[in-house]
Amino acid sequence: MAIEAPAFAFVFVCHGGELQIKSLLLAASLRATLGDAPELIAAVPQPASVWGAPSSSALEMFRRLRVDVQAVENPIGAEYPIGNKLACFGVTTRARTVAVLDSDILCLREFDGDPAAATGFAAKPADKRTFPGGAEVWQPLYAAVGADMPERTVTTTFSGEPGPPYFNSGVVFTTQPARLGAAWVECARVLNPLLDSRGQRHWLDQVALPIAVRRCELDFNALDEVWNYPAHLHSLGRTDPHFCHYHWPQMIAGEARLRERVRELAAKNLELRDAIAAHAEWTGLIES
Repeated sequence: MAIEAPAFAFVFVCHGGELQIKSLLLAASLRATLGDAPELIAAVPQPASVWGAPSSSALEMFRRLRVDVQAVENPIGAEYPIGNKLACFGVTTRARTVAVLDSDILCLREFDGDPAAATGFAAKPADKRTFPGGAEVWQPLYAAVGADMPERTVTTTFSGEPGPPYFNSGVVFTTQPARLGAAWVECARVLNPLLDSRGQRHWLDQVALPIAVRRCELDFNALDEVWNYPAHLHSLGRTDPHFCHYHWPQMIAGEARLRERVRELAAKNLELRDAIAAHAEWTGLIES
């Protein structure tokens, strides 16, 4: 009898250095919050000589939490580390929906349903219009990859600026991972020299993403902040998000709920506790 495919696979980048702590913390929070059902996949960029390999203790924790470790290659180049994320939709999975997550995220609350089921793609609009411009800026970028610019607009969730589709790529769901992943890489490669010449390469992943969605003829679900909460911009307060995007350990230190969550996870995962204790910027999060 065939084994039913999991509903979700959550994919995130892991390599040596501080990112390893973040990816271990993310994996622990996903498994503790969402249980055994979803697939968890750590995308490890190659070569290790460039990015650094996960430690043996990190790999042991992944094994214990049933995190599949898969090698990926940055499709843009080592000079653009964010490009490692572009390879994440290319991992091997049987899941019906794949979610690519930034490693600096904590999963805090489970959820029902699939945010991408009806549209093929779901993500929260960007916090701010960090890549400025209206149709006059975006139209040539769509044209560069042979896509028509959509009429639909989105409004940034923090600054309230309407404009062409522009998403925070920290939490991205799709029911078409192979197709969208290939288009995301292709669009990023085409746009890379254009944005680099303008000094805007940092935003390449987020600029290429809505263009790739259009290229794949997918509609989109513009998610609200509970799916990708910007803890660096405002306090959690009474908000109960599914995913909290904390960015830096200082943001965790300033939020009692996040500190408590990290301490709970570290207490249950010795490898995570040891990794945190060994890093000066993180160790205070688990000290009494």
